[in-house]
Amino acid sequence: MTFDIYRGKKDPSLRMATLPGAGLPDHVDVKDWKLVASDPIEVAALSEDIAEDIEARGFSFYKLVEP
Repeated sequence: MTFDIYRGKKDPSLRMATLPGAGLPDHVDVKDWKLVASDPIEVAALSEDIAEDIEARGFSFYKLVEP
């Protein structure tokens, strides 16, 4: 599955994945997010739970952490 990945402008480690082309959900402020190129490694690391959230709700928040 592919996703559009958005990065938080205030907290660059905060991410939101959405269905491709879906845009941002109505409850978030578009000025706080930037669409970034999907990093294949980052997308591959998304858990199945996140993919299920995206399929069910259209989006999922997550945060990058250093290994």
